[in-house]
Amino acid sequence: MRLLKFSASWCTPCQVLTAQLNGIDDDMPALEYEEVDIDEMPDKAAEYGVMSIPTLVVETADGEEVARHSGFLPKDAVRELIEGGR
Repeated sequence: MRLLKFSASWCTPCQVLTAQLNGIDDDMPALEYEEVDIDEMPDKAAEYGVMSIPTLVVETADGEEVARHSGFLPKDAVRELIEGGR
């Protein structure tokens, strides 16, 4: 599974979410975690159709999107989002 977090440096909820997600890939060894700054990678944000931030996208290893959430989530809810996408 792969978790992509779309955010920007100026986004306060994104910064809080980043702190919440710190170490999530250590807690879930099968998870690949990637942060995407929409200002630095606008093409990737457009490719995923990201309209607001923060946005979390859960994908299978094959790149199939299985879950998405826009807005802040606490770490436990992020885990549920990931596990629901399995």
